[in-house]
Amino acid sequence: MRNQIEYGEGAQPQQNGNTNYDNQLVFGKGYSYGAEFFVKKRTGNLTGWVGYTWSRTMRQFLDIKRAANS
Repeated sequence: MRNQIEYGEGAQPQQNGNTNYDNQLVFGKGYSYGAEFFVKKRTGNLTGWVGYTWSRTMRQFLDIKRAANS
């Protein structure tokens, strides 16, 4: 993921109604990955299915501290 946007550390946009919000934003990148498993039993007295999903998402903002001080 590219061009992730987040408020900088210590930013308080609700208190600064007329200021430029661009000064309070930091930009970053991220990635995500995962796996999904699915098993289905069709025969016998007991039938059905089971599924499981595992995923992880990470975002990185290198300038998070610098933006809070500007």
